[in-house]
Amino acid sequence: MKRTMKFLRYALMAMVVATGAISCADKVEIDLEEKEQQSLDAWVAKHVNNNGKRAVRQENGLWVEISDYGDTKSMATNDTVTWVKYNFTMRDMTGNVIFSRYEDIAKWQGTYTKYTHYVPDYIFCGEYAANLLEGTHYLMRNTLTNYDGTKFKMHAGTKGTLYIPSTLAYGATGTSNDAGYGGQYSLNGSVPSIIDFEIVHVTKDPVKDEEKEVESFVAATGNWKPVNDTLDYLYVDKKFRLPEGETAYKGDSIKVDSTVKIWYVGKFLDGFVFDTNIDSIKRRVFGEVQSTGEALDFTVKESGKSTDESGDEGSGYINAWNYTIPHLLKGQWARVVATSFYCYGSSGKYRNGSATTTNSSDYYYMNMYNNYYSSYYNSMYGGYGGYGGIGGYDDYYSYYMYQEMLNAQENMGENVQTTTVTTEVQSYTPLYFEIYIEE
Repeated sequence: MKRTMKFLRYALMAMVVATGAISCADKVEIDLEEKEQQSLDAWVAKHVNNNGKRAVRQENGLWVEISDYGDTKSMATNDTVTWVKYNFTMRDMTGNVIFSRYEDIAKWQGTYTKYTHYVPDYIFCGEYAANLLEGTHYLMRNTLTNYDGTKFKMHAGTKGTLYIPSTLAYGATGTSNDAGYGGQYSLNGSVPSIIDFEIVHVTKDPVKDEEKEVESFVAATGNWKPVNDTLDYLYVDKKFRLPEGETAYKGDSIKVDSTVKIWYVGKFLDGFVFDTNIDSIKRRVFGEVQSTGEALDFTVKESGKSTDESGDEGSGYINAWNYTIPHLLKGQWARVVATSFYCYGSSGKYRNGSATTTNSSDYYYMNMYNNYYSSYYNSMYGGYGGYGGIGGYDDYYSYYMYQEMLNAQENMGENVQTTTVTTEVQSYTPLYFEIYIEE
C-alpha cells in the first residue's frame, strides 16, 4: 500500500512538472510573438512616426502607411471577389531587398535577369489568402482605419508601405528566392519586414480585360484574321514575312497524321520574348544560349488536336497552336495571337519565375577522358566501318575526342554550376507567337 501511494505521489509530481513545462513552452512562444510586435511598434514610432503620424497600427498588429490613396471612386480590392495587379518590394528592417517586381530595383541591387518579365503580380483576391501573405491579404480585403479614425480601402493607384510582423508574413521559417524577382538577401524567421506596394489594376472580370487587350493589339497591327468563325479571340496572320512580291505562300499543306518541324518565338503583347527555340534570337535577346534549341516535332491529328514528341495526344502544345498550325503550309512563316483560354489559362506557368541549377561533376570529365581512348582504339582498327578508318572520318573524330580529353584533364576536380531561369507567364495572360514550319 505504501509503495502504491509512493508511486502515485511521484506520478502526480511528474504530471505537474510536465504540465508546467508545456505551460512554459506556450508562454515562451507567446512572449516571442509579443516581443516581436513590441519591437516593431517601437521601430515604427522611432523611424516612421517620429515627426507625426504616418503609419497606423491595425487591430492585427499590421502597420499601414499610405502615400497615395489612388482613385477612390474606382472599384475597391475588397469588392466581393476581385483580381488585382500590384507591384511590391519586400525588404528586411535594415533595407535589404528580399523580393521585388520592379526592374529598376533589380538592376540597382544586381539581381536583374533578361529572362524576367518585370510587371505587376496578378493575383486572385478572395475570401482566403491563397496566393497572398496574410498581411497583404488583410490589406486588400478589409476596410482599414486611418490615424484620424476615418476609414479607407485599396483602389487602383493606391500606394504605401506595410510594416509587417512575421506572423502575417513568412513566420518562423523566413524565405529566400534567387530567381527572377528574388533579391540579394534572405529573410530570417520570426522577424518583421517591410513591403512597399502599389495597386495597379483591379477587376472582377480578368477574361474581359484580356479580350480587350487582344482586340486592341489586332486593331493596331493589321493583317489578322480569325482562325475560324467558331473561335473568338484567336487570330492568325498568314502573310507574316511573306517573300517580296508574293501575295500568298505556296508551300505544301500539312496533312492529318503528318509530322512537321516548328521553329517559334513566344512573346507577351508588349514584345517581351519569354521563350524561343531559335539560338540566334536567344543570343540577340538574352545575350546567351542557356540550352541549344531544336525544332519541335508537331504531329497533326485534326484541327484542335496534336501530339507532342512522346506521342501523347493534346498534351504537348497549347491550343493556340493546335487550332492554327493545321491551317498553315510547309515553308510558311505565320504569327498567332490568343487569349489565355488558348494558352495557359487562369493558372499561368512558372508562377513567380523559377530557376534550376545543375552541377557538373568529375564523372562527366572522367567519362570524356575514357571516351577518348575507346574512340581512338576503335578508329585504329577501322571503327565506324565505311567512313574510311584512319585518315577519314575517324581521324577527325579522334582529334575531336583528344581535345575533349585535354579539357577533361584541365577540369578534373572542378564543380561547375549552371543556373537556368525560366520566364513566368501569369494568370490570364494573352500571348503572341511567330511560327515557322519547315519545308
